[in-house]
Amino acid sequence: MEETGIVNIYVLTDKYPLISQIESSLSDLSISVTHGDPDIPQIDMIVAARADLFIGNCVSSFSAFIKRERDHVTEKPSRFFGYPQEV
Repeated sequence: MEETGIVNIYVLTDKYPLISQIESSLSDLSISVTHGDPDIPQIDMIVAARADLFIGNCVSSFSAFIKRERDHVTEKPSRFFGYPQEV
């Protein structure tokens, strides 16, 4: 967050969003954390595709669709949990 200047986080998940844990971990950074409706995944995909930065899960087909759109349509940066940032 400090590196990118991001002030809003939108959590995409169909199970456990862990909002309170994320907010607690980032409490000193004044970050807003939001979770969408897991029953409407199309909204999550639109938000993720247009976000300033997307951090996905490399084994998720949902993340793969978002990454492809970001690479070829919006040309915005993406990262994946557990993988170092590309240099």
